Amino acid sequence: MKELSAPALHFRAAGRVFGARSAIDHLNLEIPPGEFAALVGPSGCGKTTILNLAAGLLAPTSGAVESFGGALTGLNPHVSYLFQQDTLLPWKTLEDNIALAATFSGRAGRDEAREWLTRLGLEGFGDYYPAQASGGMRKRVALAQQWLPRRPLLLMDEPFSALDIHTRQRMETELLNLWDSDQRTVLFVTHDLEEAIALASVVYVLSAGPGSRIVNRYPIHLPRPRAIAELRLDPRFTDLYRAIWDDLRPEVQRAHAR
Repeated sequence: MKELSAPALHFRAAGRVFGARSAIDHLNLEIPPGEFAALVGPSGCGKTTILNLAAGLLAPTSGAVESFGGALTGLNPHVSYLFQQDTLLPWKTLEDNIALAATFSGRAGRDEAREWLTRLGLEGFGDYYPAQASGGMRKRVALAQQWLPRRPLLLMDEPFSALDIHTRQRMETELLNLWDSDQRTVLFVTHDLEEAIALASVVYVLSAGPGSRIVNRYPIHLPRPRAIAELRLDPRFTDLYRAIWDDLRPEVQRAHAR
């Protein structure tokens, strides 16, 4: 029987091969409930593959993946997944898109959608269609869609990479506010080491592919709640960045050399 006190994710010597190419090899990773974990690594190192394995969209070709004590043999029922590109329905308004997520979760969608519009600073924009909204507005709606189902594990694949710096910092702040409120498990993939340190409780560094593996694990002992804009000026932040970059830099160089 699955237990929500068991690790939210547990990769046991997991590997995934595509044709003749190994994306990840013998990956051992355990993420406890309530942890905000970030994965960083060079392009092509298998970060999205790890998320897709965690979601049950892919099956490992070796080893195993477990979630909350149960082996994944199909889609992970504990997961919400926020992609780099939003998946809003273009024929529905922003309010309708949020309400739909609440309704699918068995709750009063319309009232909850309006509460979320206010919470995310979108009051007065609920009747906009996605094509009329800015990238930041759409991303806030997409975040609400994935948070509303209240599943215990949220997977995020570079969700803020296409946003300008100011909108990105606002979205990072919104995410931290949500996480501080209930501390569900988050597995966050990013190319931005600063973003990983600012958000996460622990940062995992992945090696260059093929056959990517975990190089190191860095607990992030920065106080919460965190002010994103000011955090990067903290000497402790700088020290963490230098330490992690010392591991990440050779992997990036190795990836570029291939």
